Amino acid sequence: MNGWSPGAVHPLAADGASSDTRLRLEAARDLPPQLRDVFERHSAFVFRSLRYLGFRDPAIDEAFERVFVLAHRHIQATGELPGRDWLFAASKRIAREQSTGLAAPAFEPAPGVDRGALAFGHALLGVLSEEQREVFWLYEVEDLPVREIARALRRPERSIRSSLLGARQRVVAEVERIAAGTHDE
Repeated sequence: MNGWSPGAVHPLAADGASSDTRLRLEAARDLPPQLRDVFERHSAFVFRSLRYLGFRDPAIDEAFERVFVLAHRHIQATGELPGRDWLFAASKRIAREQSTGLAAPAFEPAPGVDRGALAFGHALLGVLSEEQREVFWLYEVEDLPVREIARALRRPERSIRSSLLGARQRVVAEVERIAAGTHDE
């Protein structure tokens, strides 16, 4: 559990969630126990995933709710609690369905993160293909194991490892290029 209890400030409140989302968080205590458990453990991850996938206010609130409606249906149908891999895949499906009007993928800064460092990170990630960026984000930022990323993206683990290796090599090359002061023309 992430340390949040109903009535306390949820991590989403610090991550820029709208007041509508905060109201839903307060209502979480009325959720069925299994869904509440998934919500309490993974709601901040779902919110960050939706932001990464391009959702902004007010569309993010509806997408956030849809992910947990799907999670509830999954629990009812299978009796299994969805993990981060399943929740990211659901978020991605929702983003694909609503492909118009979404912003470019973005990484939200954690409280206290230097904006300059964030801009530098965005520049580094800009050299990656969409596939590499997604794998790199899930592995390096969200700390998902390769196995979970493979399930979320429905790709073989070997393919995920290859994308991750390629992403790391491109990031290192970009850092070295910047450090050397050279620019691509």
